[in-house]
Amino acid sequence: MRRIYIIIFLLIFSNSLFAEINFSNLTIINDKDEKIIFRVEVVKSEKLQRKGLMYRDKLAPQTGMLFLFRNKKRASFWMKNTNVPLDIIFIKQSGIIDSIKKNTMPMSTKKIKSESKVIAVLEIPAGETKLFNISKNSFVDLSGLED
Repeated sequence: MRRIYIIIFLLIFSNSLFAEINFSNLTIINDKDEKIIFRVEVVKSEKLQRKGLMYRDKLAPQTGMLFLFRNKKRASFWMKNTNVPLDIIFIKQSGIIDSIKKNTMPMSTKKIKSESKVIAVLEIPAGETKLFNISKNSFVDLSGLED
């Protein structure tokens, strides 16, 4: 009987966790006017945003995590407990890229900040901004993802 309660609890907990994470395709128009598609985990809750990509040992090519904020803000990130190097893209509400921090150092507690107020941040495998020609002149299509 005790096992049944544990199983029910785990099912309820896991469903609430998955309800906070959505998976979506995210389109970036790069510097060569090419569409690049990333499969991203979209996280909106502060709890999941604090955890981010911590404790993961790998990140598949053309995948990532998109942090969507309720309001524009100066975003600050770190790589504490993050095992894989990342490219971090700070995105303004219009989809214009505010700044990009390339090849961040795993496990570092150094703060990584946006240059101005942003509405979203995209973390992707290190080197992919260079590989796909993504720069401040690129555009991130956030339509359909924001509340």
